[in-house]
Amino acid sequence: MDDFTTTAMSVLITEVTKRATSAVLDRNWLPELEQGKRLLQQLLDSYAQEQFTSKYVTKILKIRTLHSPESDVYLNEIYTPLTLRASGDGGGDFELRVKDDKTIEHSGIVNIVGIAGQGKSTVMRKLFWEELKKSKRIPFFIELRKVETTIFEYLKETLKNIGIMASDDDISFLLQSKRIVLMLDGFDEIRLDYRPKILKEITDILNLRYQCPIITSSRPDTEICREVGVNSYTVQPLDVEDVCHLLIKLNANNKPVELVDLVRNNEYLQQTLVTPILVNLLFVSYPYLDSVPESVPDFYSKLFMTLFQRHDKIKNYTRERKSNYPDEKINDVFNSFCFNSLNKGDSDFTSRTLNKYITSSLDLETLDSSEPQLVWSDIIDITCLLQQDGYDRYLFLHKSIQEFHAAQFLADCRHERKVSIYSQILDKIDIDHKWDNVINFLSKVDENDFSEMFLIKKCQSIDLNHINTNKETVLSNAMSKILDNKYISISYNSDNGALMFNGRDYLQSFTFISTFNLIEKGNRNLIEEVEKPVEDSIRRLNEIMSGIDNSMKSEDLIEKILSISKDRVNSAMAGERKLEIPLEPFLQLLGFYDVLKKVVYSYLMSYYRGVYKPKARQLEVAERILDLEFRIS
Repeated sequence: MDDFTTTAMSVLITEVTKRATSAVLDRNWLPELEQGKRLLQQLLDSYAQEQFTSKYVTKILKIRTLHSPESDVYLNEIYTPLTLRASGDGGGDFELRVKDDKTIEHSGIVNIVGIAGQGKSTVMRKLFWEELKKSKRIPFFIELRKVETTIFEYLKETLKNIGIMASDDDISFLLQSKRIVLMLDGFDEIRLDYRPKILKEITDILNLRYQCPIITSSRPDTEICREVGVNSYTVQPLDVEDVCHLLIKLNANNKPVELVDLVRNNEYLQQTLVTPILVNLLFVSYPYLDSVPESVPDFYSKLFMTLFQRHDKIKNYTRERKSNYPDEKINDVFNSFCFNSLNKGDSDFTSRTLNKYITSSLDLETLDSSEPQLVWSDIIDITCLLQQDGYDRYLFLHKSIQEFHAAQFLADCRHERKVSIYSQILDKIDIDHKWDNVINFLSKVDENDFSEMFLIKKCQSIDLNHINTNKETVLSNAMSKILDNKYISISYNSDNGALMFNGRDYLQSFTFISTFNLIEKGNRNLIEEVEKPVEDSIRRLNEIMSGIDNSMKSEDLIEKILSISKDRVNSAMAGERKLEIPLEPFLQLLGFYDVLKKVVYSYLMSYYRGVYKPKARQLEVAERILDLEFRIS
């Protein structure tokens, strides 16, 4: 970033921030929310304004990228518009192109959903900037992985850091004012055991109690994606024009534009380059590649060594190194480091934790581990796949970098260790989704062992291999796994006899079906046919209560609902109780249990025939070939 750009952007950000603050304060505020307005008025102070602009807004709008590893770039220098798709109120889908002057003005909770590397955080930062420019609301951007207590406390601490002193009441009134919007980035990066607490704060406290507009982001199939009342906006894959536009943006240093022509004339590349991270990886590594990558895993597999050796390919350039290990060994150490840190749930490091992880990885590779800092310094300085972000804080360029190299570590493990690790992942994969993208990579880079040690074993864990000979037992066990600990939430008002649906658990969440989808399709997207019997049972409940369905009296339905409900919780409203009802008896009561059973059987047979059987047959053939090849004569 040159000095002129830095100065120009600094002036622009300052002016936009001042204008937004003044405009929001000039709007009509309800008298009872005046305390929240007084909090924002502190931003008119010159010191607070400067701190807000330099320490907060500017930091959000600056990005460190692979193509600019040694200096920050402003968002607008590299951003190319991305498209979000959502369901409209009338049931049809609509698309939103996130570009200049576009914001999401939804008053509830919007969740931006995207796969690894699809640009969720970048879209959030773009929306942050456009909110400021629009000057109707002040946006507050929070990376959820940094929240250690509550979002409320984190916001309070953020304001304190820019010189704004606020009490809890001040912030409560500000949240209720509808003059701010919370942008909560990376729900999937919250620790699994901490997510329920944060989700409850987002839905019940921040949005329901304070009615504060919220925009979140997440990978697919996290808890917030399934929450009732949360509107999902899905990031769409890049098309060829998006790819070319991004490449031109990245071409600020006048690198050869031949890459754009290559993409336009290569249909396979167009099908592969569906996320911004892949376009960035191609742009940076292309000048040093011996061949164009042929798949997504091929992009990642070439990346480390290409970047680590790129200076060697520049004529008359002598690369400076701090460590003296062979390049391949450094690559192995990086793979081990990625697996170990991912397994521990770490993606944010200090020099101390880097030393710990790299020492462990060097020991594993039987290398001298007395100076681990030399190794991680080389990884940071040469590859830029791990980057410094402020004082003594280091991050992966992108989460998918850690995930791919973790997969590569497992693929390279000796047989006994690999069997053990696959088995441990299998035990947790239904409920712990941190391995999802690793599984996607393993299905490509470790295809045979992945099929034998993971895919086949997962199918056998529910006895899918016996479905033709023991149908009823297999189906009964599958139904138990699907319905175990699944509830529907209903409010019952004893004063007027009203029943109201509040929410429900999804059948496929944290079950083998979700994992089966991951194995087959690379995602955990819900299968509508499996969820439909539950939706139909809720519809029938509403029809009985409204008198449309006369097959059961409403008072009889209420009596039976009360008899099967569990964990009754008193509501804040007089005469109202919130009922938690196990889904299995609920479906039986409304007549949809057998319907679900047929749907599950159909799904299991389809998976058996389409996934399990072909893969099992393929492994049998491979085993016979190996027996013939290595038979001693």
